[in-house]
Amino acid sequence: MVKTVFRHFLCNVLGIERWHAGDEERHPYRQEILRRLHTQAPKSMLEIGCGLGDILCRVPACRRLGCDISARVLWAARLSHPLQWLVRGARFATLRLGEPVQGRFDAVVCVNFIHIIPPADLQVALRALVRDNLTLGGVLVFDVVSNPQYRYNHDPAFLLKDMELDAEVVGGFEFGRSLVFAHKAAGE
Repeated sequence: MVKTVFRHFLCNVLGIERWHAGDEERHPYRQEILRRLHTQAPKSMLEIGCGLGDILCRVPACRRLGCDISARVLWAARLSHPLQWLVRGARFATLRLGEPVQGRFDAVVCVNFIHIIPPADLQVALRALVRDNLTLGGVLVFDVVSNPQYRYNHDPAFLLKDMELDAEVVGGFEFGRSLVFAHKAAGE
């Protein structure tokens, strides 16, 4: 409760959308991502669209980079997870999906924002992340929705076309959300 109040305070002070302040535990899809990433135990993680860092800062990877288009949101992430930022090395950077990212990561996560990106543009961005940033044996995680309230209801098969990833779609989450866990073969 105290953390939620603090997060609402940060949103007010920093002038960011209040939906960022929601309870970290509230969304079952986040819990599924965390459960699977804990099982995989990535040594490095990149999260594009990290918001307040609620997924990034709960994965015990040695190297973590959270990116968002809003510098104010990233300050709220740092202040929401000060131990992860100051002591455990979680880094944050302002970045838009499609801009180049330095480094390779065992897990690349893009959730809760891609529904505003046209399918062809998203496919190009995901392809670049897989090619340039995902390690062999790594996992790309993203979400899709089947809900007319969202601008784009993406098709995972189209987004992953010709990428040679082993994809699993897990559905049944709020707002018609499904998660895609796409693994890159270790021997590619």
